[in-house]
Amino acid sequence: VFAIPDYFVYMSRAFSTLEGIGLSSNEDYSIVSEAFPYLSKRLLTDDSPRAKAALRSMVYGAEDKDASNATPNLSKVLSMGDGFTSYSS
Repeated sequence: VFAIPDYFVYMSRAFSTLEGIGLSSNEDYSIVSEAFPYLSKRLLTDDSPRAKAALRSMVYGAEDKDASNATPNLSKVLSMGDGFTSYSS
């Protein structure tokens, strides 16, 4: 039996609510775009194995690819760099 964890449902609901509030005042609003600078900083500075795996997946694509033979996606790398530089704590 498949069950969705409660925290996932609550987080999805919270993000949906925030997205709706943002869209009511700006039709081009995107919560993902707003969160991207924080995510970029977190992925580029966190030394945990989980963050490293997420960064590797973001830069090289699928998790099952061998990063030593894969070519990084330059547009994703540049986008993360832009996000990192625009982040203010």
